Amino acid sequence: MSGTFSITTDPLRHLVFVTLDGFFERARVEALRTALLDVRAGLSCPPNEHLMLVDCSGMHIQSQEMVAAFTAAAREPTLRSRRAAVVVGKSLVNAQARRVFKLERDHVSFFLDRHTAEEWLMIPPVSAVQTASRYRRGPVLPMSVDRGYIARNGA
Repeated sequence: MSGTFSITTDPLRHLVFVTLDGFFERARVEALRTALLDVRAGLSCPPNEHLMLVDCSGMHIQSQEMVAAFTAAAREPTLRSRRAAVVVGKSLVNAQARRVFKLERDHVSFFLDRHTAEEWLMIPPVSAVQTASRYRRGPVLPMSVDRGYIARNGA
């Protein structure tokens, strides 16, 4: 099955829904990237402030070349969203999707169903300051300093 995609938006919530199915070729990945740029230009929110739900549960395992193409598109600064929920289902696509978004872990989460993914997107994120005041003695990773965590190291 050739790769297909559909993109819909919820302009009031600044939410972009992307559904991916099948096995993609480079031309289809480029068409997806172009379509996402067009959709992003039509949103009324500031750049990179939209939310994105990507449902790739219908995708087949992709070639390494296509994983690299999806990774490049996912990391493109103009397409980056404030938060992204990725529906992976129960397949090996889960591992490939995690590779595509591996450097984006702070604002990307993975789900088995679309409903849960959309619920997570709509929950206001907790800031590092809120977390620090709520969990004063919580464990702190060395990298948390770069992410605005202000409490001292609990280790």
